[in-house]
Amino acid sequence: NLDIIAALELQVTGSAAVNAFGFFVVTVSGFEMTMATADINSGNAALGTLAGASLVSISLAGLDAFAGVGGSLSSASASASVVTSGALGFEISGGSVAVSIVKPGGLAAGDLTSYTGFEIGLDGAQLLGVDGLTFIASGSVLINKATDAAGLDSAQRIDWFEATSLTNDPGNLIPAFSASLTDAVALQIDGSAALDVFGSVVGTASFSIVQGTQTIGTGNPLLGGGTLNNASVMVISLSNLNLFAGVGGGLTVPADPTDVSAYGIDTAGALGFSIVGGSVDLAIVRPTGLGPTDKTSYLGLEVTLAGASLIGIEGLQFNASGTVSVNKATSADGTPGAQKINWATATGSLLPAFSAGLTSGVDLRIAGQASLDIFGFVVGTAGFTMAQGTSTVTTGNSNIGTAGTLNNAAIMGVTLTNLNLFAGVGAALNDNSTSSPIDDTIDLGGAIGFSITGGSVAMGLVRPATIDPADKASFMGMAITVGSASLVGIEGLVLKISGTVLVNNATDSAGIAVTERFNWATSSDVDGLLPDFSSFSSLTKNVAMAIEGSAVIDLFGIIVGSADFDFSSRTVDVDQNANGVFSLAEKDLQDATLLTIGLSNLNLFVGVGASLDPAGVPITTGAIGFSVTD
Repeated sequence: NLDIIAALELQVTGSAAVNAFGFFVVTVSGFEMTMATADINSGNAALGTLAGASLVSISLAGLDAFAGVGGSLSSASASASVVTSGALGFEISGGSVAVSIVKPGGLAAGDLTSYTGFEIGLDGAQLLGVDGLTFIASGSVLINKATDAAGLDSAQRIDWFEATSLTNDPGNLIPAFSASLTDAVALQIDGSAALDVFGSVVGTASFSIVQGTQTIGTGNPLLGGGTLNNASVMVISLSNLNLFAGVGGGLTVPADPTDVSAYGIDTAGALGFSIVGGSVDLAIVRPTGLGPTDKTSYLGLEVTLAGASLIGIEGLQFNASGTVSVNKATSADGTPGAQKINWATATGSLLPAFSAGLTSGVDLRIAGQASLDIFGFVVGTAGFTMAQGTSTVTTGNSNIGTAGTLNNAAIMGVTLTNLNLFAGVGAALNDNSTSSPIDDTIDLGGAIGFSITGGSVAMGLVRPATIDPADKASFMGMAITVGSASLVGIEGLVLKISGTVLVNNATDSAGIAVTERFNWATSSDVDGLLPDFSSFSSLTKNVAMAIEGSAVIDLFGIIVGSADFDFSSRTVDVDQNANGVFSLAEKDLQDATLLTIGLSNLNLFVGVGASLDPAGVPITTGAIGFSVTD
């Protein structure tokens, strides 16, 4: 164990008050400074124990301070208090500071090797002097710095939490640093804040900023062989988001104004967007050993919103929830890099936990749920996704790319699911008193219009890799499904439609339509950016458009019945003389467009007195008219 008497050289305790020309005013109820020579256990295996090290530690408690213009002390004594009447700047109450500086023993003259641990705790900090602008924060700041013999930053730092344990520092020569001040951390800021910018941006959030050095597993073998050793890492996180953006909002101030967690938002009479329960995670990684002009970096960003709502316009509702994910790589010259981190599988204790969708092939992915009520005219709910990135695409057409494969193709995939909509008059959105759209429903009581339930939309857009910005080559597939579209609200009039619309389009480098299209029914990409079209077996490379479905009608018993319908436009080769041999010399048609229109399963009645049964079959008992069946 450490010999306390032999180690301790100087220890000073007391209280203090300082006024630096009114710009920085501070009082400290207790401070302690310790100077000692001791063996310091660094808590870092690469450093081990620093024998005979020189140690300087300073602790400040009960810190009340002001930084700005117009501050003063109540008296010229150590027991004075900070006066901020009429001042402009930041006031800090209930703060603490702990700092330790260690220099190994036996250093040669001019050797600048040193290790510094620094921790600031703030019970409350607030902006003073600007009417209508409020900013209040609490939290902590951790700094861990190491310098080598030349005075340059060193990656090997002390683990101050381990160094201050009872086993390693039984004499409490080093202040008790928090568990977060490890050797991996260079900078960490944690806390919470409340903000009111003249009623336009109002809210509260918890925040964290971490900066350090760590070996990062990239999850991408093409990036650093899957590992970036001793990379620089910065992580910024926001959580417990409770925000309003618009006009007329305000903070509700708790009994203890320094208690940031107790602040709320008053939106009575306000107009704008309210966000409840969101989070933001941002990670930036830079490889070690970069030159001063090298801009190589990797960024992952994920924004999650539990509920965002439009407030302030009676009769107009918009609610949304979901996640926005961004993946970006920058090369040495500042241009976009081709290889990105797979944040879904990346490893490193400093990194936040990103979702499974943020892979190396993704540039942008948006997924969520939304609900809408436009004065009862358009009301609905839907799930949505949008993904954008670069990946390898299997086209299902061997005449495209390399044997049917497009490498490094640009992709956008968009889907709408669980589509429930109403267009007409008299409907209303029931939000079940929550800001999240997940539990929202449509109230059709007394409404007149069209109701769509169980619909979906899937669209895939692919552009081959090219260095020519004027190249317009592209491939697009779309599938629209309507589970049921029906007219509601008119007694005696029934119209129901269900079906599918399929679209397949391809253009060449000049933007002109071509016939070599994707077989979307079998197409896919490595990173799952495209929608799954496998259930639409008709969406092959030969089909340009196909519409198929069924309809049921009851026009006050005069026209009653049902039918299936289909329309298609497809590309075919036509053997005009039917000799079984395709030959352009015989004027056979190559890549001709074939249009087909069909009605089938006709079951109609025209007359008076008919009706529909639940299956859509005409009931003609007692009716007079014509019956049509196929």
